[in-house]
Amino acid sequence: MKYSEEIGSFLERQKKSLLLTDGADESTHFLTAREASGHDFVAFDRKRQRQIGMKEMLYENTIAWLMDAGRGILKNEWMDLVTEEALSEDTTTSKIQTFTTSLLPAVRAIFTNLVAMDLVSLQPLGGPSGFIYWMDHKYVSDHDADGIKAGDKVADHQDAKTYTDSKEKDTDIRELEASLTSKLIYTEIKKVATKWTMEAEQDFSSQWKMNLEAELMPELSNQIIREVNRKIISALLAGAKNNVDWDMTVPDDDKSSADKIAFYQTLWHSIQWANAQIIGEKYQPATWMMMNHNTYFYLERLNNFKADPNVGEVGATYTRFVGTLSGLYKVYVDPWFQDNTILMGIRGGSWRDSVAYYAPYIPLFLSDKHIYNNDFTQFVRGAATRYAYGVIPESKDQSPIKNGGLATITITGS
Repeated sequence: MKYSEEIGSFLERQKKSLLLTDGADESTHFLTAREASGHDFVAFDRKRQRQIGMKEMLYENTIAWLMDAGRGILKNEWMDLVTEEALSEDTTTSKIQTFTTSLLPAVRAIFTNLVAMDLVSLQPLGGPSGFIYWMDHKYVSDHDADGIKAGDKVADHQDAKTYTDSKEKDTDIRELEASLTSKLIYTEIKKVATKWTMEAEQDFSSQWKMNLEAELMPELSNQIIREVNRKIISALLAGAKNNVDWDMTVPDDDKSSADKIAFYQTLWHSIQWANAQIIGEKYQPATWMMMNHNTYFYLERLNNFKADPNVGEVGATYTRFVGTLSGLYKVYVDPWFQDNTILMGIRGGSWRDSVAYYAPYIPLFLSDKHIYNNDFTQFVRGAATRYAYGVIPESKDQSPIKNGGLATITITGS
């Protein structure tokens, strides 16, 4: 068996193992419970005549890139490791573990630590460009009494009262239609590399029995995670349509400790007012809120905030879930988020009705280790990712505008 077939077989086994680790059921074609519920993207694979979930699609994108576009990397990395002879499964696994063993788990690690998993619609792409989708409900016929024109979105006519009026034998019954709206997007490519010297690698190995390369590589994927988080969060913040101010200045007659504690509870009123703005626009409440560590200080004072006892360590990506507010909103803290601001938004019941999207093509691919300088003493490895992201447009021409499913609370005063 050729080395590429051995590698492909190994990666396929690794893919199945990781999907089962994520909670997939082999009898349901590897769909996780979250994917099967409609919360995450699911597509129909015509070749295999079955549904395919988000993570399986992304694992397969990575394997396809590795076996095709990365064929030169495969050849350099394994030509000396894997022979043309048929190898046992155990032998094959040990021969190629220097590269592939960590590749798909690294892809999984990215999605485990992406805040986008809980904030926006995840719609993976099967290529460097493709369509993202969301659901609209539209009027089919004109109705002058309500100012409705055919093609108008239902969400744009909150005061429609008589569209369904008809006579007993009226054959001209007005209709609504569900429209799966699409937008063509193109992925960006982001790259980062790490370098080290041969001497450092030898020192780590001889002094501490550590693999320096293995110590450095996780930080590449962590950097990618941090940047994807930052870009998505920044897009959400820029796309917020409504804002509510909360003046945190304690009134002059409320200077006692008890008065201050009572006053800070008024932040809850502003949060609820911001949520009301979202409900007025989208007919459903916000499900999450985001802020930085300084603003989180004010939220922690609220009587109805419940910290999550399982938060644990922050980790290398820093953005984290910290608890719930009044059992209504998941609370996330991002250390680089805009100060004195709380962002609220809708995750939606499925990938079709969120306020923004993250569309990964290749979540992570890695280069091989190679010497890059003239004296042959320094090594380098790189990592890259390809994806698109943005706030879902609501305008008829799909031009970017503010999204009513996002709102901010701005803290003023001192």
